[in-house]
Amino acid sequence: MHDREKGDRNKSVDEMESDRALDVEAKLHNRKPRPLIYALSRLLVTLSYAIVGSLIVSLIAQAFTLNIEAGLKCLAAATLPPLVITYFALFTRSIRPPRHISEISLFVAAAAWMIAMLLLVNYLNQYATYGIPLGVLALSTTLSGLIYLNKHIPFSATLSCSYGIVAGLLLYTLLFGFTFGI
Repeated sequence: MHDREKGDRNKSVDEMESDRALDVEAKLHNRKPRPLIYALSRLLVTLSYAIVGSLIVSLIAQAFTLNIEAGLKCLAAATLPPLVITYFALFTRSIRPPRHISEISLFVAAAAWMIAMLLLVNYLNQYATYGIPLGVLALSTTLSGLIYLNKHIPFSATLSCSYGIVAGLLLYTLLFGFTFGI
C-alpha cells in the first residue's frame, strides 16, 4: 500500500485525471443490465409496428367491404412500398440511411408524420372513396421504411421513431377522435 501511495505522488495531475476518467468510463460501460427497460423498449417498438400494420389491415378490409376493385387497389397500395424498398435495398446502393440522426428530431418527425398520415387517411376516407388509396400507400411506406431503417440505424433511433408514432397516434386521438370509416 505504501508503494501505491508513493506511485500516486509521482504521477502528474494529468495522469491522475486520466485515470479518474477511465474509472468513470469503466463504471458507465459496466452498468447493471436493465432487462425490464429493454423488454419494455422492444415492446414499444413492436407496438408501433402493430399500430401502423393494423391500420393498413383495417383499411384494406374496409375497402373490400365496399367492392372488390377498391379492395384490390388498397391491397396493391399496401404491397407496392415493401416491394420497391426491398428491391432498392437488395439490388442497388441508392438508398442509404443517414449515419447520424438526432433522436429528438426523429421523435418529432415521427409524431408529426403520424398525425399527418392519420389526417390524410381520415380525409380521404370521408371524401374520396374510389381514387388511389393514398392513405394505405402512406401507411405502408411508413411501415416498410421503419422496418428497413431498423436494420440500419441504432436501436435508440428506432425507439425514438416508435415513441413518436405512439405519441402521434395519441395526440391525434386526443385532438380529433379515432374514426376511420370508409
